[in-house]
Amino acid sequence: MARDDSVLYTGDTTGRVSRIDLRTLRLSGTYKGNTGSVRDIAIHPTLPRLATVGLDRIMRVFDSESRQQLHRVYLRQQLNAVLFTSEEEVKMFAEESEESDVDNASDVNDMNEASDMSDATDANEKEISDSE
Repeated sequence: MARDDSVLYTGDTTGRVSRIDLRTLRLSGTYKGNTGSVRDIAIHPTLPRLATVGLDRIMRVFDSESRQQLHRVYLRQQLNAVLFTSEEEVKMFAEESEESDVDNASDVNDMNEASDMSDATDANEKEISDSE
């Protein structure tokens, strides 16, 4: 659905992306360029932008009003989802990932220290048993 809920965007298995006016129930335009099954369509919350991804491994961004393709990016994988997000959400996600990486690194260091202590204890026990 579009931002104003009067337009429905659809994608099909042949790569056809269509815009349907829900007030008249008529096809009001198609978006050219997709060549494989369209797996997901995202609508920008504030700008007239529409993004599509599919089995052709290309993300396309269209102007939703003029239907012109603005960007095309090959992404190497068959994609099933696309979304628009704000820079704040990306920064927040990156910060959470960094914190998680730091926590994981400290856990690994703790495990390495425990392993080193265990190795030292084993070596001491071996020396004691050898001297007896």
